Parts: sequence; C-alpha cells; structure tokens
Amino acid sequence: MGIKLNRGTDGIVRVMSVSEIQPGSSILRKGKVAAGDLVREVCGVDLRRPITATMWGDTVALIKMTPRPVSFIVAEEVTPNAFPASPRAPQSSSPRPTAAEI
Repeated sequence: MGIKLNRGTDGIVRVMSVSEIQPGSSILRKGKVAAGDLVREVCGVDLRRPITATMWGDTVALIKMTPRPVSFIVAEEVTPNAFPASPRAPQSSSPRPTAAEI
C-alpha cells in the first residue's frame, strides 16, 4: 500500500512509514503524508478516538478487504510544544490535513 500504520499503546493510529511512489504505480497521494502523522479516517471509519486492540484487528481486516482505491485521512500531530509562546505570533495559513488514496 505504501503506508505502514500502527496502533500505539495510547490507542491512537499513526503512520509508521511512507514508501516512495514508484513511476507507473497506482498509488495517488494528495498532499504530504509523513511518519508520525495521525490517521483520522480509513474507508469512512472514524479513527479519531483511541481504539482497542480488538478494534484495531477489525480495522486492519477492513482495510485489507476494502476494494481499491482506499482513502485515508491523516493529519500532522500537534503537541503543546508546537504552539508559539506569543499569542500574536503568526500562524501557518495552511494546516496539513491530507488524504492518501491507495
């Protein structure tokens, strides 16, 4: 698929690795996807909340059985340290939520 996913101990699904798209590949990515990004949705299934190990197994099975292309919605993880100290500091005009279709 080009994207390796993992459910962390906190129950949140993240992108573990992203492979390069080879010429002639059927993979289409809109935007940027990077290791550490949060997986928000796969195949229409909301993954914004922590999931259990059992739910993770079901999600993996769903992804494997879903007809291609498979749509992923991912977002860059924002930590408290990522916010500027000053409330007047300029903000990025373009957040990084992206989608990856396989």
